[in-house]
Amino acid sequence: MAKGWRVFVYICMPPLALLFLALPFLLMQGKNLSLATGAGFGLLGVGLAGLVVYGLLDTLKNCFIIGLREVSQVGVFNTKTLTLQEIDGYRIGDKYTFIYPKEIYLPTLKIAYTTERYHEITQWLAARYPDFDKVATEKATATLLADTALGDTPEARVTALAKAQRTARLLNIAGWAGAGWLFFYPHPYKWAIATGVFLPLLATLALRLHKHTLGFFEDKTSAYPSVATAVFMPSLSLVIRSLFDFEAVDYASLWLPAGLAGLGMAVLLVLGARTWFFRDNELFIKSLVVIPAAIMYGYGATSTINAVYDESPATIYRPQVVSKHINSGKSTTYYLKLPAWGPVATEEDVKVSRTYYQQVQPGQQVAVALRPGRLGVPWFAVLE
Repeated sequence: MAKGWRVFVYICMPPLALLFLALPFLLMQGKNLSLATGAGFGLLGVGLAGLVVYGLLDTLKNCFIIGLREVSQVGVFNTKTLTLQEIDGYRIGDKYTFIYPKEIYLPTLKIAYTTERYHEITQWLAARYPDFDKVATEKATATLLADTALGDTPEARVTALAKAQRTARLLNIAGWAGAGWLFFYPHPYKWAIATGVFLPLLATLALRLHKHTLGFFEDKTSAYPSVATAVFMPSLSLVIRSLFDFEAVDYASLWLPAGLAGLGMAVLLVLGARTWFFRDNELFIKSLVVIPAAIMYGYGATSTINAVYDESPATIYRPQVVSKHINSGKSTTYYLKLPAWGPVATEEDVKVSRTYYQQVQPGQQVAVALRPGRLGVPWFAVLE
């Protein structure tokens, strides 16, 4: 392991192991628990401490050795070795580089990106063995460029693929920019929402115009440039805006228009990228990419259009705040609990901004605006 990572592990791991060992006593402090519960907490603490100790031992012992005739991966409990002639190739992932053997009964070696001189190791592999991902990409590209639907000559097909790559790059950049606009600073609000709704539709149009060269699958071994980011990111941002900015009175009435919009997006994606979608036997895997994107777009676009472009007059209700609380996790959300009001028959939590949460106290009245919805789905929002 590289020196910086080793120092970090040596400093942090021992105190963490002690903390886990003490965790059962901290959890049981002041509580009258049964023997079985106490034993369970004790096993939990020992188990977590054991994992930390294993990580420490792995840092002390684990190494990757390149010899004259073989390479070895030394671990805590065993050592895996391949001769140089037994190595078939390698693949570079996000966290590890994998070295694959020629025979299935031989071990696969794994090198973490935190390994010392990791870049030199990958250079050593690249000079001697094939990169399976690169080989797969070259093969897929050659197959795609052999398709006469792209053009009558090799030059025309190369030009068509280059145009598709530029289109995908521009759309994906626009997808990130639009998502950032929606998520961080959606002003002017209607224009930001319109951009989020329009960009995925523009991506489906590009799929149609480049029907033989564009795809919808983020796979580094695929020859097809992908517009997945241009669909996913604005759709996700629309969903986030709808969840934080307004609420439907009855979500059941939202499912039909959201489902129809999602189905329409799925049809546009499949028809636009049908050459990519039906080219091989990976329909199930590709469906796992298309379906979530269509669902996010259907819900996000429908719920935001229903509220943002609803210009009908609002009915104002003034319920008193029952209580308030904060939900902390990956993000912090602020809630006011309101009693039954208007069409809402039970107490419900409503999301508000941090600033408004700090201003409002239980017992205080808040203004709630109820509107019928552009698509006929009633919705409301607390007027801050």
